[in-house]
Amino acid sequence: MNTTTDNKEKLLKTATRLSVAAACILLTVKMAAYIKTSSVSMLSSLVDSSLDALSSGINMYAVHLSLQPPDEQHRFGHGKAEAIAGLFQAAFIFGSGVFLLIESFSRLFSPHNVTNIDIGIYTMLASLGVTIALIAYQKYVIKHTASVAIAGDMAHYTGDIIMNIGVIISLNIYKYTNFGYIDSFFSFCVAAYLIYNAYQIGKSSIELLMDHELSEETRQNIIKIALADERVKGIHAIKTRSAGTRCFIQLDLELDPFITLIKAHEISDCVEKKLKETYGNADILIHQDPTTEKPHGL
Repeated sequence: MNTTTDNKEKLLKTATRLSVAAACILLTVKMAAYIKTSSVSMLSSLVDSSLDALSSGINMYAVHLSLQPPDEQHRFGHGKAEAIAGLFQAAFIFGSGVFLLIESFSRLFSPHNVTNIDIGIYTMLASLGVTIALIAYQKYVIKHTASVAIAGDMAHYTGDIIMNIGVIISLNIYKYTNFGYIDSFFSFCVAAYLIYNAYQIGKSSIELLMDHELSEETRQNIIKIALADERVKGIHAIKTRSAGTRCFIQLDLELDPFITLIKAHEISDCVEKKLKETYGNADILIHQDPTTEKPHGL
């Protein structure tokens, strides 16, 4: 199914707004549940939802900015806004993970009784329902837009499902065994997850800012598409990168040195059209060279 540019932008904006709304709802109900239960595992989920709200808010602004068309001051667009936002997210998530580690460690030596456990369990079940509904819509948006930003947000909420199930298990174990250390143990696990998540987000953001090449599979597919035109004798100087929802492809086509400039331009347009059919969000720059003996893809 083809999706127009206007529809893609509408889907992206709706997805980011729903993400912010869901995060705010979850933050509110978990705050109330933590006050009622005093559970550190509930606190860990509350901290994660606070980060979700912050992350979703930053993501919404970053997507809005990245959708702005290129201008005189930003001729390559605004796609790197997502990567910059990712660095801020990574810093906040890392700091929250450290805070949670400290809080969990202190609870080992001065444990708090967990109260109103049923309220905590029902809260987490409701949170699961909201999260699953949001992820279902995000999958729909990714299918029609191939948005990297929404895919990253969905990955974060997918991890929340595991976390919510873990909190439910933790509260049930405490309810039936009164084993207080399970609460702190689970929050330790959540803290480790947050720190690892911060590392992954930071790494991906830095790679985008450093113009990391697209995957080798993508590069080989680009070569395959270009060489499918029998008039193309070879390819070299392939350069690729991504920025937000867009990717950039540069390559040199090796053509018969005796054809006219008009013919060379026609071949280049045909290759660009084929690449656009596969990478619709790509900014493509093709240079025509006379045939050389250079190996393909260098």
